[in-house]
Amino acid sequence: RVGRADAIGLAISLIGTKQEKVWYYDKRQWRGRELSTKLREHGGCCIMYNEPKILQQIRKRLGGIKIPTFKPKDFLKGKGAEFIRKAASYGRTTGSALDEVTMRHVAELKPDVAVLEMMQTSAQKNFLGLAGAAGKWASMLKRK
Repeated sequence: RVGRADAIGLAISLIGTKQEKVWYYDKRQWRGRELSTKLREHGGCCIMYNEPKILQQIRKRLGGIKIPTFKPKDFLKGKGAEFIRKAASYGRTTGSALDEVTMRHVAELKPDVAVLEMMQTSAQKNFLGLAGAAGKWASMLKRK
C-alpha cells in the first residue's frame, strides 16, 4: 500500500526488465468467441506489457526522482534496509505530526475498539456455526 488519506506509505514494485506478453481479457469483447493467446492486434487476448516504459512514466509523474533499485539478495539488508529505515515515518500524515490531542483520543477509543473486535469475532463465529447447523438441518429434513 502506498498510503491513503494523505498518509505516507511505501510502494514496492517488482518490475521486469523486458516487455512481457500478458493475458488481457475483456469478457465484453469475447462473448461467444474462442479465447486465444495471440496478441490483441492479431485477434487474441494478450498484450505486450512494457514495464520499463511504465517505470519511466512513473518517474516522470513523480517529478523525475530517482527510484531506488535493489537486488533480491540484498533487499532487506544493506542499501535496502537503510532506505526503509530512513523513510520510517510511514503512516504519518504528510505535512503534520500526530499531536497530543490525537494520541489522547486514540487512547480513549482503544478499549471500545477492543470490545468491537471481540463482538465482530463472536458474530462471525455465530454466523459460521449457524451456517453449519443449517446444512445439518437441511440434510435431516431430506431424510424424512
